[in-house]
Amino acid sequence: MQLKKYYINKYPQENGDYEVHASGSSCAWMPNSRDRIYLGEFESCDEAMMEAIKHYDRVSGCFYCAYECHPKSRVPSNLESTTNEY
Repeated sequence: MQLKKYYINKYPQENGDYEVHASGSSCAWMPNSRDRIYLGEFESCDEAMMEAIKHYDRVSGCFYCAYECHPKSRVPSNLESTTNEY
């Protein structure tokens, strides 16, 4: 598996979550370099999320570049959830 570089936004979203982003994509929501913290290189988004919670209590993956760690990817499509399992 290829390593990706992960970052976390320094500023929370409206719901209070700090969003994790993966490099290597053209994500329009990737924060600029002064507004993000480098988390490291990881094989999976799950590893990046574990590092992210060392910085902030509420974290979630970006819907566009770290979807596998976005809350909507972790629940059946017919359910709404705001629970963060990290």
